[in-house]
Amino acid sequence: MNELLNTLFGLDGLGFGTPDAVLTFERPLPAWAWALLALLAIALGVWTYRNLPGGPARRATLGVLRGAIIALLALLAAGPSLRLDQSRTERDRVYVLVDRSASMGVPDAPDRQRRGTQASNALIAAGPALTQRAQQSDVAYWSFGSSANQLPEAPIASPNDDPNTPGDPATRLGAALSATLDAARGAPIGGIVLLTDGRSTDRIPPEVLRRLEADRVPIFPVPLGSPDPVRSVSIERAESPGVAFIRDSVPIRARVAWSGELAPGTKAQLVDRSTGRVLDETSVEPGDAPNAWVTLNVKPEEAGAMDLEVRLSGLDAAQGLPDPSRPDPSLDIDPEDNAQRVPLQVIDRPIRALYVDGSPRWEHRYVKNLLLREPSIDASILLLASGRRYIQEGDTLIARLPVSPEDWDTFDVIILGDLSGELFGSEQLAQLTEHIAQRGAGVLWMAGPGSTPASWLDTPASPLMPVTGADLGAWSEPVTAIATPEADRLGVLRTSDDGEGWNERLSDPSAGWTRLQWALDLGPNALKPGAAVLANARGIASGQERPLVVVMRYGSGRTALVGTDEIWRWRYGRGETVPERFWVPLIRMLARGRVEAALGAGVLRVRPEQPQPGVPALIELEVFDQDAVDRLPERVRAQIVRADGRRDEIELRGEGSTRTGEWVPDAPGSFRVELAGAPPELGTLETVTRVVEPGDERANLNTDHPSLAALAELTGGRIVPASDIARLNEWMPNRSRVHAGTPIIETLWDRWAVLIGLLGLFTLEWIARRLMRLA
Repeated sequence: MNELLNTLFGLDGLGFGTPDAVLTFERPLPAWAWALLALLAIALGVWTYRNLPGGPARRATLGVLRGAIIALLALLAAGPSLRLDQSRTERDRVYVLVDRSASMGVPDAPDRQRRGTQASNALIAAGPALTQRAQQSDVAYWSFGSSANQLPEAPIASPNDDPNTPGDPATRLGAALSATLDAARGAPIGGIVLLTDGRSTDRIPPEVLRRLEADRVPIFPVPLGSPDPVRSVSIERAESPGVAFIRDSVPIRARVAWSGELAPGTKAQLVDRSTGRVLDETSVEPGDAPNAWVTLNVKPEEAGAMDLEVRLSGLDAAQGLPDPSRPDPSLDIDPEDNAQRVPLQVIDRPIRALYVDGSPRWEHRYVKNLLLREPSIDASILLLASGRRYIQEGDTLIARLPVSPEDWDTFDVIILGDLSGELFGSEQLAQLTEHIAQRGAGVLWMAGPGSTPASWLDTPASPLMPVTGADLGAWSEPVTAIATPEADRLGVLRTSDDGEGWNERLSDPSAGWTRLQWALDLGPNALKPGAAVLANARGIASGQERPLVVVMRYGSGRTALVGTDEIWRWRYGRGETVPERFWVPLIRMLARGRVEAALGAGVLRVRPEQPQPGVPALIELEVFDQDAVDRLPERVRAQIVRADGRRDEIELRGEGSTRTGEWVPDAPGSFRVELAGAPPELGTLETVTRVVEPGDERANLNTDHPSLAALAELTGGRIVPASDIARLNEWMPNRSRVHAGTPIIETLWDRWAVLIGLLGLFTLEWIARRLMRLA
């Protein structure tokens, strides 16, 4: 039928039956007007022939013909046409952006899932809604980290779902949104779905925010992870002497590191694994760096092997962490690294000490009695006169000063008071130096106003002295003593009532008995490079501070200098308790070298701890062992070992106990730094550093859900919880656009078929009238 009409009207192309073609009028009338016009046409036709002779059928036929002619003329006057509108619908786009950065490996999502696993589950839940949306919109999937990349299809699992996947170290959310808008190329966007934790290492540029607002692009963030702060706390390293004497106060050091905020009340505990008993604990105090060293102490009462463990405690809601009744309290994300075993072998034998002094001064009297009273020390005591005559006392009497290596080997620690070095022969002092360096014994110098330390500086034993002759004098005023953090690290000078730290009363001159009337004044140049300060002297009148108690490594052993002979005055404050807590742990520390594994002759550092590519970093070698310092060349080679085994070499230069060199990393990654050509005892020193890109998000693994909420509000979107992601289509608008073009119009009123039809109706009416003899 349509083909016949098209032929009659001469229509080619647009015609009857063409899809989406409609019949229109140039001068359209409403439907009621057409109905009224039809009734009027019929009424007019009937009225025209109502009085003519003939039967009703004939008059009705003529009336209908007349009405049809009138109706057709009215229809033609309206200008009938066929119209085909040239329009197209532009589908909107929906972008699903999935975070693939390193933070997606953090297991702080509900049920301790990783954020990447939470993203995977959300994608699966959103699958039906996104499939339905794809029927009217173009849905595209992107992954983003430091860059954004379109995925060929919907990801089955989110990146970083696998804990072994390292992930991108940065999240540039601003760059990802900018890339998405660029990919749309002005096409309408129904929404951008963000599966991320909100943490971004860049800011969203203002021009991107303006584009989102101007184009009315709603953002629908799906927050991943816990809104509560992430706490990753670990014990990176634990150090112990390895071997100790029975009833020795042994320091155990541990390095605690954390990311995020350190929980208030976090403590480090030293636990006996065999009994579960907590032997010591201390609070971990946050500082400028995300790590801290803590010192714990154990005093073994029995010989044998101890199985110790340094353990973190206080990592729970009771110590200030989120409410445990919440679905995801976000505790420490990796509790497996919160403990580290520390073996300790305890030897049941007394410390063998040789104490030699030059005169029966007050300090000698009380130190001698202390050694005789202490059951864990077997002391041999000699009081020498200038004519080499001596008085012998002690637990084990000796007939003479040691004159051979075998004689020196008897003693774990040698205490030398205020006596002249000339009382010893050169061979004896050379043997003493070798005894300290090779066998790990210790030397304690008790200074005095007579001969120590000045008379020892030009003897073969001078390498054992932690001071030089420069800037060496005596205080012109009374002083008080104050301990340094190094003393706490080594577990000595713990003179407080509970034995846990320094007794602050000793630093208060108002008590009178705390004033030390004589002390060495060790100036800035007096200490040797390898010396460490355990306590300072503070002038009562001037307030100036100078080193008072110093310690130094020498070979396998240690030496210490106490720069006063007035410690006996402290007896007036607490009886023998305070002097004992000063002297006995110091003697034990020096004697421990005979039985302990070396704690290391030095340390190798990289500053900053996490360098950046292209930014100079400092490699620093600090040597503690004075014997190694004396043999340390001016230039030391350090090798930078890459993960693939390639090596770069730089030169460390300097003097004294420190050598430094500059290194410029050329790429991110893990690097090992080791020494080459250094003294043998330094050959095992190495350190590992990680070079990170600027803005590496691993420095802060916390989520940032508030920024996602602000972004959603700014763009007219909304936060979509992962549990409600299947309802995305309820909130995401359809931004598809219809574009109208120039319509195609074919007029029908001016066709030959219309004219022929009109003439045909006139002819029929004329014939009918002739038959009725009206024409």
